[in-house]
Amino acid sequence: MKENNISIIAEFCQNHNGSFNILSEMIEKVAENGATHAKVQNIFANELIFRPRFESRVKLNKKLYSIRRPYKNEYNRLKKLEISINQLEKFQQKCKAYNLIPLITCFTRAQINVLYKLGFKTIKVASSECASYQ
Repeated sequence: MKENNISIIAEFCQNHNGSFNILSEMIEKVAENGATHAKVQNIFANELIFRPRFESRVKLNKKLYSIRRPYKNEYNRLKKLEISINQLEKFQQKCKAYNLIPLITCFTRAQINVLYKLGFKTIKVASSECASYQ
């Protein structure tokens, strides 16, 4: 696939469950199977902002929609999935060793400069945060 100039981005999301060993194995497998890029999400639970609108259901056009992400539950869930700055550096090194371009999704504005200084040249803003100024 690489010979056809097709870019294949392997999105790891939070499937590593906060384990660098699992993430490392994922990097190896996607490289073996033709990926050109590997993307991880950078979530630091301590940077989450409480948003009352996520605490309950929302009414739109006379229908109730569930966008519930209660702050405490979301914090506890994401805290277990964090990858440290040191692990993000190792992620980049491992990607480069396997000829993958490392990509990252960030969730707050403050992370952009940190991630850039770590060497990430392509940083995606999480779609859930596009309208946020955090």
